[in-house]
Amino acid sequence: QLFGENVEIKVVAVGSKLAKACRKLRLSKVSVEQREGVDSKSSDDTARKFAYWLVDEFEKGEVDKIDFLYMNFISVGRQRPKVDRFLPLTPDAFSTEKATGRPYLFEPDANTIFNRVLPLFLLSVTQEVFCENRASEQAARVMAMQSANDNAKKLLESLQLEYNKLRQQSITTELLDIVGGQSRE
Repeated sequence: QLFGENVEIKVVAVGSKLAKACRKLRLSKVSVEQREGVDSKSSDDTARKFAYWLVDEFEKGEVDKIDFLYMNFISVGRQRPKVDRFLPLTPDAFSTEKATGRPYLFEPDANTIFNRVLPLFLLSVTQEVFCENRASEQAARVMAMQSANDNAKKLLESLQLEYNKLRQQSITTELLDIVGGQSRE
């Protein structure tokens, strides 16, 4: 809706779970593709090939823009979805004014930057997204295991209390039977 009626969206899912979830949505004018061998546990070489493939798709005009949608690791207990523009690059991509208060200064000419530094920058962004997403996934697993561990401890305490009550009731019943049997004699 944001881009109009005639826009087609191509989702390149990283990992089979995301591809499956996107296909279940069955949105019109949205195609879902999964790159073979690219997932959250991909090596640096695979991430490099993926980044270069994305750049190639953009340069050939197959896509107008590329955004990364991924889980941003904030802390072990907090991960948030984040969208970052990959291509086309905007001046904001190089701005650090929010973080340091001053922008980057580039010394070589624009052609040198474009041909040498830009591919490295794009590769760095891709690897950062992969790392953020992987850290978020691992943090979610840690939190799930912590929750399962806490639930198991609570269940163990509850069962231990129930066992102790039943054991005490059994002992009381036996003592009452013994005392009751002695009084009848």
